[in-house]
Amino acid sequence: MRTGEGFLLVYSITSRNSFEEISTFYQQILRVKDMDQFPVIIVANKCDLEYERQVGMNGETQIHYFIRAENAQLSSEGRDLAKHFGCKFIETSAKQRINVDEAFSNLVREIRRYNKVSVHNTISHAITDVGCAASRSNRLVDLCNLMDLALRVSIIIPTEWTKALQAAVPLASWRELT
Repeated sequence: MRTGEGFLLVYSITSRNSFEEISTFYQQILRVKDMDQFPVIIVANKCDLEYERQVGMNGETQIHYFIRAENAQLSSEGRDLAKHFGCKFIETSAKQRINVDEAFSNLVREIRRYNKVSVHNTISHAITDVGCAASRSNRLVDLCNLMDLALRVSIIIPTEWTKALQAAVPLASWRELT
């Protein structure tokens, strides 16, 4: 869990117990990562077994669901939980290969988005700190490394960051660092 970059939290729609454990796993991930948010997708598996569904449509019985399904859009308990966590939700069937690839593709997209935002925020704070750092040269080296990382993960560095860096660092120092 410590080295994971993102997680699929999978439960079976035929097992209420597996669904109820999702919150525990999510909280454990946040605690281990020491974060408020992390790339996670909630996956409801076994969507091919609708007739055995125990986790479903806001606690409604299957019969009631099928009667109302044509007239109303009902969100699942899983979708509501994902909304609460601020993450994506997808229903899959591993047996029939329904949405399995999409679940992993979505997770990769979420990881990339999270990494871009994380690097963006780190660089922004580093540029702000450069001018008032006691050990300015160490911070500048760190900043140059962060900007290099930003370029490697395809972040477009805003012009104001470059201008702020140039203002904070004399040209001679910049040449020494690069």
